[in-house]
Amino acid sequence: MARIFTRHARFLGSIVLISGAHPEVRRRGGVNAWELGDQFASLVLKHRDHITHDDPEEAVHACYNTIFSTLVIRVAYGPGFTAPAPATDDATFTDQLTDVATRFLPGKSLQ
Repeated sequence: MARIFTRHARFLGSIVLISGAHPEVRRRGGVNAWELGDQFASLVLKHRDHITHDDPEEAVHACYNTIFSTLVIRVAYGPGFTAPAPATDDATFTDQLTDVATRFLPGKSLQ
C-alpha cells in the first residue's frame, strides 16, 4: 500500500484534499479505499492462524484503517506534517508502517 501511495503521491494528495469539498470525488475515493481494504484483509487473513486477537478480521481492518489513514495524511500534507524536520524518507516510513502492522497483528502473543 505504501508503494502505491508513494508512487502516486501528488495525484492522491490532490484527490484527498478535493474530496473534502466534492461529494462525488469523496464517494469514488471511498469505494476505492474500501476495495483496497478488502484486498488487504484478504491477503493478511490468509495468515489468520498467526493472529491471536479475539476477532482476527476486526484486527486486520483496524490495522488497515490505521495504515491507510497514516498514508492519506502523508500524501495530503507531506512527510513533514506530523513530525519535526527532517521528514522521514519514504523507505524508512514504509519500514516503520510495516513494523507497526507486524507488531500489532499477532496480538496477544506480543503482550
